[in-house]
Amino acid sequence: MNLSMNKKPPIRLEDMAASMGRKVQKPCRLQQRTGNAARLSAQSPSCSVATASIPPRPAAAASTPSHPVPAASNPRTGSLAPASNVGAGRTPDAFPPPVRRKALSGRRLQKGQKVSLAEQGVPLHQVEVSIGWNAKNPACDLDASAFLLSGSNKVVGDEWFVFYGQERSPDGSVLHHGDNMGGAGESLTVNWGRMDSRVKKIVFTITINEALKRGLNFGMVSDAFIELRSPATGKGLLYFELEEYYSNVTSMMVGELYERNGEWKFHAIGNGVARDLAGLCEFYGVNVSG
Repeated sequence: MNLSMNKKPPIRLEDMAASMGRKVQKPCRLQQRTGNAARLSAQSPSCSVATASIPPRPAAAASTPSHPVPAASNPRTGSLAPASNVGAGRTPDAFPPPVRRKALSGRRLQKGQKVSLAEQGVPLHQVEVSIGWNAKNPACDLDASAFLLSGSNKVVGDEWFVFYGQERSPDGSVLHHGDNMGGAGESLTVNWGRMDSRVKKIVFTITINEALKRGLNFGMVSDAFIELRSPATGKGLLYFELEEYYSNVTSMMVGELYERNGEWKFHAIGNGVARDLAGLCEFYGVNVSG
C-alpha cells in the first residue's frame, strides 16, 4: 500500500534507533507501505524481518490554543513504576488555558469506566473515533495512533499498528484519516465487519513528536479527549476527557475498544507513561531486536 506522507520529511528508522544501540529489523510489507520516510523519534524501535522505514511528518503549524499498561521509568532510580501512578504528587507545568474548539456529545465517561457499544441494544458495525487536544506550548506536535492487539495484549503482527505513516490496518478495519481538526486532533474509523478475528483489542494513544529529544511533555497539553460517534446517525455515542497532565508524561493511552464474550466495549483509560511512540511500539510488541 502506498502511503502519502506529505506532512513531514523522511527519517530512516535505523538512524533513529542507532542512538539506542539497537539493531533494527523490519518487515518487507512495512517497507512497501511506508516507502523511505520515517519518524518514530530518536529512540525508535522497529519491526522485524527486513529493513524498512516509518514515515515522519514535516513540522506542523502551531496548534491552537482490561489490559496492562506500560510502566514509566523513575528518573532517579531507573526502576519502573505503574503508569497509573505516573505524575503522582507533581504539579503540571503552568501555561495559560486555551479555549476548547470542539463541542463533545454523547455519554460522558469517567476514567476507568467501561461501557458496551450498542445503539438501542443493537451492536454497532462501525464507529468514528475522534481524538483531540489543545497544545498550550506551540512546540508540541501531537499524533493519534491505534494498536490492534490479540488476546495476549500484543499487536497481531508488526503491521497492525495504525498511525500517520501507516494509515490502514492489514484487514482494512481501522483507517487513520489524519488531521481534520485544524491541528488540534485526528480521526479514525473502526469497521468490525472487516476486522480479523484475531483482533481482540484496539488501544488509542496520543504521543508528542520528539518529546524526549526536545524536552516536551503533557504538562504542556490540555483538553485531550476521545469521542466515539455513530456513522449511521452522526450522533455522538460517548466521550472521555482527560483530566491529568503531568510533566513526566510523554504519551497517553486515552482509551481502548475490547471484545468480551463476543461483545465490543469501550474502556476509558487515561493513563500516561514516560515513553515516546517508539517506546509504545516496543511495549505493544512491534518487534524490537537488540
